Amino acid sequence: MNRLGSLTKIVTAALLGLILLAGLSGPALADSPSVSIAAPSQAQGDMGAALGDVINGSSLSEIKWVQPDASSRTVQYNLSSGPTGTYGTALRGVTPKGSDLATAFYTSSSTSIPGSVYKYLVYRSWVKPHQSGEAGIQFTNGRILYASNWGSNWFFEAFPYRRYSKPYAMCDYGGWCVYFFDLRQNINGPGSPNPWQWATGSIKAFGLWPHENWATGSGNPSGDSPDEFYIDYLYLTGDIVSLNDQYTIKWNVSDRDGGTITSNLYYKESNELLLPSQSPACNAGNINTWTSLQANADSITLTALPALPYRVFLPIIIKSPVASGFSDGQIGPSNQDYVWTLTDGVFTEGKVYYVCVEAVDPQNNKSYAVSSAPVIKTPNFTTLLN
Repeated sequence: MNRLGSLTKIVTAALLGLILLAGLSGPALADSPSVSIAAPSQAQGDMGAALGDVINGSSLSEIKWVQPDASSRTVQYNLSSGPTGTYGTALRGVTPKGSDLATAFYTSSSTSIPGSVYKYLVYRSWVKPHQSGEAGIQFTNGRILYASNWGSNWFFEAFPYRRYSKPYAMCDYGGWCVYFFDLRQNINGPGSPNPWQWATGSIKAFGLWPHENWATGSGNPSGDSPDEFYIDYLYLTGDIVSLNDQYTIKWNVSDRDGGTITSNLYYKESNELLLPSQSPACNAGNINTWTSLQANADSITLTALPALPYRVFLPIIIKSPVASGFSDGQIGPSNQDYVWTLTDGVFTEGKVYYVCVEAVDPQNNKSYAVSSAPVIKTPNFTTLLN
């Protein structure tokens, strides 16, 4: 009986194998297309997202260092719901009277920010208007700072290696402003002790003077400071910004079955940039919650791959970040693109826009991809003062 039972199992397994092989050798169902978004993407870079902590005013950990003055006072920060128009929460800062102190958002004694990748600065700030009894007039300014060295004693290991930008005027006191800079330009301020070498040099610390003192009528510092200011977000990014109200979306489609693949584009607005893992979901079940950007944005005719007895469909490999955790700034493979115009009145400066691509094959099979980073709607570059 044992031998008979074993023989029965062998024959049954063989028959199942033949049935399975026959099924695999027969006609296969059409594959859905594959789609991935190459731009905008986190590979192009946001510094905060690369380090797992988007600088969006949601945590005091976003501030890495505050400068003390001669009396060991520093800018005092707390999280705040902020003035009207704050996105979520903001970093509220109060500066000691007579001190224009720096705030750093990145410090490292070992790893430099790759300035050729993270080349744009976008931040949103609010400065309290000049108050009765404060010295000076209603005029202050900000500056951008970085240092090529960092260490446990900033005065000796960072201060001699600092750079600071030309000043730029604050705008709309008592209102939110979005500031936008290309850090590759030579924006070094008069008196800055070292040359501005953002794209080619070492960047071990990066931050702002959120404002200097109120000015006197002659333009000199008054010794008094605005009562308070807010930073809603601060993005140090690569090529995920709109320039001259335009951005080129790039994506890649493939399909084993070949034929004409049509792509439909959608977008979703968010107040602030998110970690790549938090990009809004885009799929057949929720595509109606996205806004159509362009139906039939682009089409491509693909050649079918040779028929096989069974299908092995390899996904597109997404690049990993470079060893430091920072992105490499490179755009991945793409065979489709679309120039997106983000005009004022429709899109809001400083807000971010995620992209979804819907790829449709001739059999009406659909696949979806969402961008791992958004496009940031940016204003004109902020004017620097002499």
